[in-house]
Amino acid sequence: GQHAGQRFVIKDGLKEGEKVVTRGAFKLDSELQIQGKKGSMMSLPGEESEASQVPSAFVEALSPVYKAYFGVWSGLKEDQPAAVKESAAHLVSALDEVHGGLLEASLKGHWDSVSESLKSNAEAISATEDIKTQREHFYPLSKAMLELERRFGHAGAATHHEMFCPMALNDKGAIWLQPDDELLNPYFGASMLHCGEQREAFTPRESTTAGQPHVH
Repeated sequence: GQHAGQRFVIKDGLKEGEKVVTRGAFKLDSELQIQGKKGSMMSLPGEESEASQVPSAFVEALSPVYKAYFGVWSGLKEDQPAAVKESAAHLVSALDEVHGGLLEASLKGHWDSVSESLKSNAEAISATEDIKTQREHFYPLSKAMLELERRFGHAGAATHHEMFCPMALNDKGAIWLQPDDELLNPYFGASMLHCGEQREAFTPRESTTAGQPHVH
């Protein structure tokens, strides 16, 4: 139902006295996404307009996060698990360097949530060179990156592209972000490198009049 800040009206699906997750929620959410189950807490509708309130300095501070994520994507599409592991470690470090103090309270709550999901999945990827496991965690990592893109946008000159492969994760389908429009599939690598389709494109935040990422 309606919400104010971090408070939501619960209309149905939950009764007083029922147990809810209060810690480790996004780790659980990632596991549900990997298993292909519904009920993700990411991408709550109707909140993208808050991107206009994001300070430019914060958006610029996200650049190393995008760079490290694209390093993970690059390693996966090239079937290089060692490179994937290294880029995921860089992503963890990049996230530690971004501070939410520049944000208003509600936006900081969004940042805390998405960064927790990003970090937990990046840590899982950086802990292994098993490329199958890396690709499983790349999906919830990519969902969190798409949430980051929609919520906060990105700096620089490049247009980011959301891609989708319907055959990924045992035909459950999966998305990812790329820094260009040549589709290169990280879930299959060389075996099916060009499988998939482009969904949306996000121009840099600086190039829009309202300060929001532009969706084609």
